[in-house]
Amino acid sequence: MGEAEPSYATLWPLGRSTQRGRRAQTGLEKWSGARIALLWDHLFKGDQILRAFEQRLGARFADVEFIDHTHFVSDFGDDYSGLETLREQLAAVRADAAVVAVGACGRCTAGVMRAVAAAEAASVPAVGVVSSGFEAMARAVAKIFGDDEPRLAVYPGSIQTDTDETFGHKVRDVVVEQVEAALQRSKSDAAIAEAEVEPQPREIVFAGSLDEVEEHFLAQGWSDGLPIVPPTPDRVDRFLAATHEDPATVLGALPPELREITITNVAVNGVMAGCRPEYMPVLVAVARCLMDPRFRVEDLTSTFGLEPLIVVSGPVVQALHFNTGTGAMRLGRQANSSIGRFLRLLMRNVGGLRIPPGTSDAGAIGYSFNVVMAEDEPATRASGWDAFRVDNGFPEDSSTASVLLVTNHSAPIYTSGESAEEHLETIAQILANAIGPWAYTAAVHGGFNPLLLLSPNVARALHEFGVDKPEIRGYLYEHLRIRADVTERYAHQVGRTDFSFAASIEDPVLREKWVASEDPSRLVPVLIDPDWTSIVVGGNPGRNQSRVYVGNLVPGQPVTHRIE
Repeated sequence: MGEAEPSYATLWPLGRSTQRGRRAQTGLEKWSGARIALLWDHLFKGDQILRAFEQRLGARFADVEFIDHTHFVSDFGDDYSGLETLREQLAAVRADAAVVAVGACGRCTAGVMRAVAAAEAASVPAVGVVSSGFEAMARAVAKIFGDDEPRLAVYPGSIQTDTDETFGHKVRDVVVEQVEAALQRSKSDAAIAEAEVEPQPREIVFAGSLDEVEEHFLAQGWSDGLPIVPPTPDRVDRFLAATHEDPATVLGALPPELREITITNVAVNGVMAGCRPEYMPVLVAVARCLMDPRFRVEDLTSTFGLEPLIVVSGPVVQALHFNTGTGAMRLGRQANSSIGRFLRLLMRNVGGLRIPPGTSDAGAIGYSFNVVMAEDEPATRASGWDAFRVDNGFPEDSSTASVLLVTNHSAPIYTSGESAEEHLETIAQILANAIGPWAYTAAVHGGFNPLLLLSPNVARALHEFGVDKPEIRGYLYEHLRIRADVTERYAHQVGRTDFSFAASIEDPVLREKWVASEDPSRLVPVLIDPDWTSIVVGGNPGRNQSRVYVGNLVPGQPVTHRIE
């Protein structure tokens, strides 16, 4: 007989829930004399849905007062900063009920349900209007906020692929009736979700063979589908010994599930991802980036399929044997691969971002985790340029981890020529193609953060032509252009159904370039600020290939923390 298979006692990879208090249980008792707040996130024809509800109810009750969406914040889909303002605004107008529209994407559905929760926490019955493809997600987000019976009105099907005629019929015949019924409905005592009893930080949650651990973690939704390293107490302790941080330190509550990130569950997920204990300071720095309010991790629910990208810079690159050269962005080097996987596991287990059967990761197609991008500092220095960490305000003798969000990367960019402009013209063209009509988000949200991974060979050539990083950024800022009508049409197709440059841009300086004429085919800028573009040197040092990683919206701007 063979030896008995070892048993692995494993720790819990999640964090403690911080789900919030009670929701309004009583519905609107009477329509006559009611003041109803109409809230809109400027997406998916929500203004038309709200108008249809107003017309139907107004025809029956002459003394119902509707408070237009222009009286309230509309950025409740972006982050949590507007929710307190929303509560104050609802109180100021003495709202008796609220209708919040529209959740028909991942990011906006989460935002709609956050706004509903904010209203109901102030004892204002609120209904969220969502499309049927995002009903499960809406219910999951409501449960995070302690509500098992959210008030919902569900649009059947996809708003953006229905004709105007079909849309009108569904709104009048289905959605408006649901809004009315939902606002009147009272909730049972059972609607308020009780907090589940959760494991303690050092509590063993499962013990078994390697195969049994794998199966249990898969069944619980704690695994990404790849084999994991069992997070046993002794393995986790070796990770904790590699940092000066207190294991109980709470770095924040990670949306959308609002669980606490602690140093301990950073270590647990690092073990599971296949990291080494000496990577622990990098893992902690990455987790701090994730919780930095500038990063706005709450938007990772988006259908865009936003995916974090880690960039490391400094002595840590050589010390931990990161790959900076050929195959720099492929799986194959333990530091690059396992730390990239760690970030996705942390967002899955603490943030709750899970694909089906989960509901909070709504990436319509998405792609898998990025391996870590590590700066080739010798090549950077040979070009006479500052290192990436110095670009971000950190000392030369430090090591840093940066995290930014990307939606896609460009085709390979091969450049050559007798001048810097020949290189830069090609880079600008392919970057513009990669961003495409997504450029409208810069006008709406004021942010867009592409990252250029520049071949050491091309960096050297540009340096010899007398060009530095600021000049590269300046060239891209001046030369990235796209047709206005193409961008506006795409914004409507995405769901920003009220968008136009003329109506959406108020800043007079920006209007000079974005609304320079009424010609629909005029060229408009893709970037608003030259400093938006990050530049890292890396990749095969013997080839002239670069690549651009494209971000989206304000969320996910590069955030950098020092690796201690």
